[in-house]
Parts: sequence; structure tokens; C-alpha cells
Amino acid sequence: MFYSQSGMFVGYMAKSNPLLFKMFVTKLQSGNGFKSSFFETYGIDVDEMLNNYIERLPPNA
Repeated sequence: MFYSQSGMFVGYMAKSNPLLFKMFVTKLQSGNGFKSSFFETYGIDVDEMLNNYIERLPPNA
């Protein structure tokens, strides 16, 4: 279940802004840390992005 939910969240990030997602992945592939790369790219932390994602889910999803 966690794997599936994580994949849905990553899909949301990739579809909501493909350019930023590519920049984020490039930073990770360059060896940069996850938290700093995420914040530098999106300007928010991953918990805030996750909350944004959850808020957009339809009821009973």
C-alpha cells in the first residue's frame, strides 16, 4: 500500500510541474541530499507538498 501511495504522490509531482520535477530528479542524481534538493526546487518542504496533494484528492479516494 505504501509503495502504491508513494508512486501516486510522485506521479502528482511529475504531472503538476514536469520542469520542476526534472530539476529535482537531476539534483538527486547529482548526489545532492533529498531535503535540500526538494526545498531548493519547490520552495516548500516535502510534508507541505504531501499535504497539498492530499487536499486535492477526491473524497473517499
